[in-house]
Amino acid sequence: MPPAQRYVAPEARYPESVPSMPAAPVQQQAARPSLASAAPAGPTLPDTSILVPNQEPFQQTACGPLDDGCPGYRLYAVADALFMARYSGITNRPLAFNENTGATLLTTQDLQWSFVPGVRAFFGERRPGGCGWEVGYLGLYGMYNDTQVFGPGNLIAPGDLGANASQFNTADLMNVTYASTLNMAEANLFWYSCCGTNPCQTNCETGGCQPECGSCRCIDWLAGFRWAGLNESADFNSTCCGLTETSVYGVGAKSNLFGAQFGVRGRQDYAQWAYEGWMKLGLGGVWLSQSQSPIVDFETGIPFRGASSSTATGLAGFADANASAIYKFNRTWGLRFGVNAIWLGNVALAPDQWDFSQTAAVTTINTGSLFLLGANVGVEARW
Repeated sequence: MPPAQRYVAPEARYPESVPSMPAAPVQQQAARPSLASAAPAGPTLPDTSILVPNQEPFQQTACGPLDDGCPGYRLYAVADALFMARYSGITNRPLAFNENTGATLLTTQDLQWSFVPGVRAFFGERRPGGCGWEVGYLGLYGMYNDTQVFGPGNLIAPGDLGANASQFNTADLMNVTYASTLNMAEANLFWYSCCGTNPCQTNCETGGCQPECGSCRCIDWLAGFRWAGLNESADFNSTCCGLTETSVYGVGAKSNLFGAQFGVRGRQDYAQWAYEGWMKLGLGGVWLSQSQSPIVDFETGIPFRGASSSTATGLAGFADANASAIYKFNRTWGLRFGVNAIWLGNVALAPDQWDFSQTAAVTTINTGSLFLLGANVGVEARW
């Protein structure tokens, strides 16, 4: 059996620097204490392995807690594709009659719109001190509609046009086309108030606390400027003589609205979802114009009525509302989808400008309203 090991004091190892001391008695080596027990007493770091009730241990995820405040971003950009159905407040007017019976065969209410595509984009900044700014654009393109009616040489247009212009009576086909585009731009200042909750609560009222991401709610009060430009054209086509001769009565209408707007927007972020909605209302001045193409008798070449145009000004209102849900891929990128409603009042709509009388020039501008309802899908970035 090997001899028992003795404890060698530092004095024995370095006799030249330390005075010699009596050798310590032989002792059995005690068990090494743990690092935790050897650490000095004092404040300790939180134990992140503590479980939230019915949840997995806290782990940093791609979403991450809002550890840099609420909201956890300064800049934001939004891009949406729009799919909108249009409901126009066009005055219901007859466009074609049966020349023999007097029955109405075609009216402006037969112009029904399908869903039309468009885009919307925003860019903005939340600045320190509870204020921010944003700019936005919306465009709806390719709004087009047409309708028609056939008759064996017995179709007639209303008013003096049908009675006195040979190409607009005893027609075999009458059809109407209607095209429109809408562009809007806005610039806003806003004042916001945000509040957030602890990203990992242990006393959730619902018992469903999610530690992955914090919760943040913001309310924005907006004030700004909006421009809306509505450009429209409509053609009334009459074809006779075995579908060999066609005459066209075309009109155009433009509305440019400049006005102030006010609104409110709310957003709730929680975990990997967010919910957002806004309502904006405004009133402004509107500049209106309309134009009439010449109507010429195709047999004699004599103008039934020459070209004309006119302008007018007035007041117009508008409203813009949205409700969207956002699925966040990470703290920056999210997928948006929602519903939208847009209304414009006191604007010039092309079909309302048709005048079937035999006046020398058409100077009156008739106005109506425009309502759009549809869906949006897009992406957003916040950083």
